[in-house]
Amino acid sequence: MLPTPEAAVISAGESGTCSVLDIETISEIENPGTANGLDQEEIMMYFDTPFPSRKTIEACDDLAEDIGRGCARIIKAYESEKFVGWVILGVSND
Repeated sequence: MLPTPEAAVISAGESGTCSVLDIETISEIENPGTANGLDQEEIMMYFDTPFPSRKTIEACDDLAEDIGRGCARIIKAYESEKFVGWVILGVSND
């Protein structure tokens, strides 16, 4: 095990770590190495509610299938319409 996330990224080189460590920035456009959110229309399309729970987000196979290689999505999670945290879903490059 490497001592820091930075060490893992450096050690992995061009192939990447195949983990969330390969996400370098947040973007409005899906590109490898980026994470982006969902607009309200996408949230409703995937979850049928503007307030998806963590469990609902993690169980959404359609969203997981729509994420490009090396990309991630950041989604707000709710419980009883109260924001409780973020869920990051991603697909590795390998």
